[in-house]
Amino acid sequence: MVLLRPLLAFATHSNLLNLAENYFTSLLNPFQSAQLPCSLEVSRFSNLENLSKATSPPDLVDQLLSTPQSTLTLYLPHDSQLSLQIQTPYQHSQTTYQWMPPFTLKTSSPSSPDGEISFDALTDAESPIILAVQESLSSATHTLLGSTWRKLDHHDFVRNAETLRIDLLPDTAIIATYNGQERACINTSLQDVLASIPLIR
Repeated sequence: MVLLRPLLAFATHSNLLNLAENYFTSLLNPFQSAQLPCSLEVSRFSNLENLSKATSPPDLVDQLLSTPQSTLTLYLPHDSQLSLQIQTPYQHSQTTYQWMPPFTLKTSSPSSPDGEISFDALTDAESPIILAVQESLSSATHTLLGSTWRKLDHHDFVRNAETLRIDLLPDTAIIATYNGQERACINTSLQDVLASIPLIR
């Protein structure tokens, strides 16, 4: 039982990391297809860097198998990024510990440079993640459109009688809807799509 607990924590953490990495990749794909600057950086089990500080074999085993930490950082257009830290606490059978949420989301954008929220489930983090990603896409779109367009929210823009909506479909595409006409940014830059319908003039 003593070894089963940390091994289970390690396996749980690995599964959570794979789920989060797949989810972040699904958000990244439409940005890459639209040729917008973005990248994903994954730091796996970063707490294992402290192995050299272990002073005894039990301490080494504890460092190796307990409380793994990993961080996924999504770098987005318009100087935005979000970082999801995964931590699965391991409890020794003879001790008690304060509950630590396994997910901590940190967001950084021009409008919200220091956001941080903790969650018990990845599904709980989905809403603020999508909000941060959509805000980045909206800001990048507004930069491409120029000052003649007014941004109503994270999706909609207007100029006189013209309307534009930008939607992100995870793992699919960024969709630009101009006066009801849809164009998908699939292996085509968002800038080219905006220029072709025509919006920038």
